[in-house]
Amino acid sequence: MKIINRVRVYSLGVLLSLFFICGNCYAGHYADKLIERGKEYFDQGKYDEAIREFTLALVIGPYNSQAYYNRGRALHALAEFDDAISDYSIAIQIDPTNAEIYHNRGNLHYYRYELDLAISDWSKSIKLCPDCYQSYDNRAFAYYEKGLYDLAWGDVEKLKEMGFQVSEIFIDTLTRRSSKEADLTIIEKHLKGNPSQKYLLLIPEGYNPDQAYPLFIAIHKYPGDAMRQINEWKYLANKAGYILLHPEFAPNYQDFLQAEDRRLIQIIKEIKKDFNIAEDKIFFLGFSEGAQFVLRFIFKYPKYPRAVCLLAGREYEFVIPSYGRLRKIDFFIAAGEKGKRYRAARELYTQFNQHGYKVKFETFPLLGYRFNSKIKYAVIDFLNEIK
Repeated sequence: MKIINRVRVYSLGVLLSLFFICGNCYAGHYADKLIERGKEYFDQGKYDEAIREFTLALVIGPYNSQAYYNRGRALHALAEFDDAISDYSIAIQIDPTNAEIYHNRGNLHYYRYELDLAISDWSKSIKLCPDCYQSYDNRAFAYYEKGLYDLAWGDVEKLKEMGFQVSEIFIDTLTRRSSKEADLTIIEKHLKGNPSQKYLLLIPEGYNPDQAYPLFIAIHKYPGDAMRQINEWKYLANKAGYILLHPEFAPNYQDFLQAEDRRLIQIIKEIKKDFNIAEDKIFFLGFSEGAQFVLRFIFKYPKYPRAVCLLAGREYEFVIPSYGRLRKIDFFIAAGEKGKRYRAARELYTQFNQHGYKVKFETFPLLGYRFNSKIKYAVIDFLNEIK
């Protein structure tokens, strides 16, 4: 995005008059006023207006680190990541002592999966602000994703010293990975009567057939993607005590003409025969095209799900039903911070709200492209709260 396109064209003569008539002292005061007004726009979610005010402040005072920092925040909120990183970097050059700027730039590098750059920025934030627990928390996740488990443990211990509550699921996963325990076993099965339909299962460790277990059904983004997806969720599902199911659907599975909806019902029935499933704890998750499939499926078969997570669907072109069976379902809708998927998710959230459904909405930068640990833990935390 060209920042100048977001700013109204102001008369150069007016700005020159400001300098000549009022002097630099007043100009500095006026720049501060523009920054404060920009912050007010930012707090109201009016990011374009905020960018305009911060840009005008920079016309008056081109070395104002706060103007660059706050414009970076507004660009960040609009998912204009390249421009946001540029503004954060200039702000740091002007004022290298502001821990918050390093922290925010680190967040952007993390969202772009630039883990080394993210860790570097959070480390600088911690050096400047030893009590900034958010930087420790985020750095622990980044260390974990790089396989630097000892360093991740160091941040976890520091967070505990600071009184910060670290996710038990994260600690369990970190324990497993760092102790090099035997990996969890994925079971590959084929639907009886239709052996071409494959599905993958994870049964939680210590499974007890006398105990009913939640069933977590995750629908993948692409055909052939089920194994990668089950590896995304297996540690969290195991810790939460969920039986995890990933069907391996054929190309174009989102289309009802392919009848994958009926195959999914057959798979669920087959699993119920083999394992003790809690009927009131069947959870569905769909990512990207999988989210579209899940929404279609639950509208047609509302008796199955207790909770539904829809992540980064391309579009949700449906009329929301108002009949009773859907009322028991808790919905979690998430998308990136900008673009078609965000607008589709936001519209779906609005429709659910208007019909009185229980629905939660969150945004995660770049969700349409990849998962990261923050997204996965948000989903599991949501499901663990279901009664």
